[in-house]
Amino acid sequence: MNTSKIFRHIGRILTLCAIPTLFFACGDKDTDKIDNGGGNGGGGGDTTSTSTVGALSGIFSVSETQKVAFSKGNLQYQPSTGLFRFAENQYDYVGDANKTIGNDTLGLWFDLFGWGTSGYHNEADSYNKHYLPDDCGKYDETVNGTYNFYGFGPSTNMTDADLVGTSAQYDWGVFNAITNGGNIANNWRTLTKDEWVYLLTQRSASTLQGTENARYAKAKLNVTYDTITVDVSGLIIFPDSYSHPEGVPALSRINSAGANYNQTITADDWKKMEDAGCVFLPAAGRREIANRNNARRIVSPGTVGNYWSTTHSDFAPANGNLAYELLFSFEVLDANSSNNRDGGRSVRLVQNR
Repeated sequence: MNTSKIFRHIGRILTLCAIPTLFFACGDKDTDKIDNGGGNGGGGGDTTSTSTVGALSGIFSVSETQKVAFSKGNLQYQPSTGLFRFAENQYDYVGDANKTIGNDTLGLWFDLFGWGTSGYHNEADSYNKHYLPDDCGKYDETVNGTYNFYGFGPSTNMTDADLVGTSAQYDWGVFNAITNGGNIANNWRTLTKDEWVYLLTQRSASTLQGTENARYAKAKLNVTYDTITVDVSGLIIFPDSYSHPEGVPALSRINSAGANYNQTITADDWKKMEDAGCVFLPAAGRREIANRNNARRIVSPGTVGNYWSTTHSDFAPANGNLAYELLFSFEVLDANSSNNRDGGRSVRLVQNR
């Protein structure tokens, strides 16, 4: 199937989403704008939500003192309007169409972002060259090999080199109003690296099927789009307090980083788990620069999940070159992974509770 093909559904243009070799509609051109008023502001990591529109019900500890709720879907961006929204379902992702983000004229939505590309440009930081979500980087471009190798997000010569504090506006959920997430700025934020680590490896949680502190499990969700049924691989995260719904089959290999996506959950069973507070992060793949002509490719949609944190990394090959991400795939789960800032990664926002 041609990944650039666009079809009409009930008179509205839909984008195409990839699940390995299948494609399904994940969003239309409507903005679903919600007018709740509100203001602007900074303080990433210290935000207090003024609207819970778009938030899921589950509560998750991300440190000994902080709890959060997750957004209802991955963040999406429309270059033609500059609008942000959440995917309609937790398991939605765009897939292969992300490689056209730099030249979109069709009103499509995209969901893979370079690090710190909220649209905020700090003119006091001369090394912040790429700040728009459709800035996809240039092959072998070196903005500054010491402070900010690729020019994405705040540089390491800033007071806050992470997407927090004085650099909080680089965080997508702080700088932007999310149209179906309250439609006000400073209402959401991205987790730090330490918060991802705590969430998945350290927090206290319910005992599930004999496993104490049940935090996550890998699985496939069997869902239907129009007439197409697909298995969406990803990571289920259990809330702090969780009771597995009656009638839903038991899960296997809970808290196992080396697990595969070898258990399938029906759409009806997933709805019960979601209502009980579970979060699902789809394995949406990543965007990379393929060659010196700045051609883009989407790598491993349907098998690998890459989710940004707000934390930069000074790891080699150059200071300021990398940022931390949550990485999961077949037999891997690593909340301490780091990668190039110019690579496209998923973003899942949270609200403090």
